[in-house]
Amino acid sequence: MAIHSQARTVAPQVRYEYDMFGWSAGELVARRDEFLESETDHDLIISDCEHALDRPFIFEVASSGYGPADVNAILECFLLHTRVLVDFLIKEPKGDDVSAKHYFEDEEEWTQLKCPEHLDYQRLNKTLAHLTYKRSEYGPHNLWNITQIRREVESIWKSFWDKLPSERREWFESYLDPGERQLLCH
Repeated sequence: MAIHSQARTVAPQVRYEYDMFGWSAGELVARRDEFLESETDHDLIISDCEHALDRPFIFEVASSGYGPADVNAILECFLLHTRVLVDFLIKEPKGDDVSAKHYFEDEEEWTQLKCPEHLDYQRLNKTLAHLTYKRSEYGPHNLWNITQIRREVESIWKSFWDKLPSERREWFESYLDPGERQLLCH
């Protein structure tokens, strides 16, 4: 099968998803100290098992309504873009869904990988973007490991990027100017 006819057209939108995923994860990690000093730090768990920025950062799911509104908004942004990227990189496309395999001459060049280990995909679907009764089962003690999810999704993205022919990488030029891109791409 040939490359999807619209793959080049939507590539910048795919890049947008990746940029926003990176921005929101970075924003959550960068605000860690601010969160710890706030009076709502009971919604937050920081593990000192690792050092500096690489230590696990776990925060309650925002769509359940826990924590401060600004943190919820950033976390929902992170989870939404995580879901979009996982769908793009891993899930079998349905209908007009865009898939990583649409960027290869032979779709078998991009094999379906496993969902990130630290991402409960069913929970993500049940707690984000629409109301479900299942959402009430996820209370303040069901936490998201932002650092692990970020590492795992970035690793899958890197596999995709490394397999992508160099001339197709150019299709994924960021919608951002170089200064803004520098802020998002750590």
